[in-house]
Amino acid sequence: MARSRPSHSRPVLALTTLAALAIAGLAPRNALAGEPLRVVVPEKDNLQYLVFWAAKAGGYFAQEGVDVEVVVPPTAPKAEGTFERGEVDAAVLPPPMYLRLLAAKKPIVIAANLLRNDTHDIVVRRDVADAKKIGADAPLAARTEALRGMRIGFLPASHGQLVSLLKAQGLDADKDATLTVLLGRDMDSAFKESKVDAVYAAPPQLDKVVARDHGVVLVDQAGGEVKSVAAPQIHVFAVGRPVLEKRKAVVTSAVRALGRAAKALKGSPKQATEALVRELPSKDRSEIEAVVRLYSGAVPETIEPRADALGAALDLVPEGVPRPDLAGVDVASFVATDLAKSATIEAPAGGAARLVAIAAGVLTAVLVAVGIVLARRKKTA
Repeated sequence: MARSRPSHSRPVLALTTLAALAIAGLAPRNALAGEPLRVVVPEKDNLQYLVFWAAKAGGYFAQEGVDVEVVVPPTAPKAEGTFERGEVDAAVLPPPMYLRLLAAKKPIVIAANLLRNDTHDIVVRRDVADAKKIGADAPLAARTEALRGMRIGFLPASHGQLVSLLKAQGLDADKDATLTVLLGRDMDSAFKESKVDAVYAAPPQLDKVVARDHGVVLVDQAGGEVKSVAAPQIHVFAVGRPVLEKRKAVVTSAVRALGRAAKALKGSPKQATEALVRELPSKDRSEIEAVVRLYSGAVPETIEPRADALGAALDLVPEGVPRPDLAGVDVASFVATDLAKSATIEAPAGGAARLVAIAAGVLTAVLVAVGIVLARRKKTA
């Protein structure tokens, strides 16, 4: 015959049940397990997508109740097609990709601004900088003048941007410097072996020449130093329109997480760096530190996307890449400016995280009550 449950266990069982019900009622499913969100990112090791990686590394997505699954295609260009076909819910995309989708009037929505300004900087070999007695603290005019006569390496797609940058500073790219085309895999070695005096580079080449080869950033274009070629919006976080319509709360939580990451990169760079080191083990720590330091000015003050910034992004489509035609496109209808505002990114933690904290408090109170009941039972036994 089964033994009866001791009478003193009944209050314990009741209080424990109360605690479980309290947690279940306070914490929705996404606070415990996380709402899934598949996001395609063109490249795993490219720190141009710094805000997204910082949001994931810092646990901000998880804290906001979003379970992000990162999808990295075999090659970067395939990210656009992966997103367009609806194989993922969202995407982190550079200008050429999302502008082509807008020009084709695909059902996408730009939900957040992840980066501003052109991502390239001009980095000079340290021995060259020492010989010219020029450093990063010199006036911009003096630094750009020091480029006169230098051999500057660049990737094929960035030729137009480099020419525009030099022209904005009063230099003729054909007469005042020797421009040398380099493949991405050769830039670091060309810089290290003194085949060029400087390079016009963005991550992942930028972090290498600065961190590994101790290059000197002579022109910080990514930080917005060159006003004539600065842009308020470059990389974006975009979602499929059906996803936004059906799961707006999840998208808003993801945008909130991105906003918190942007603030962390500016306000707590050391903490953000530590998280990124754990998230991206294939990257050298020194390279991550370099990009976090260099891109502090490229991280936007607010991640609210802007329709009027698309023209500047269009100007940054690389040379040789077909320029998307936005004529006749109501670009404002593809930009969700309300998401960043409704996300209240200033909050120290998302709604899901706060609910879990409340539930934990309830559980603590219940356990204290259980202890009191048991103590009284023991005294009267």
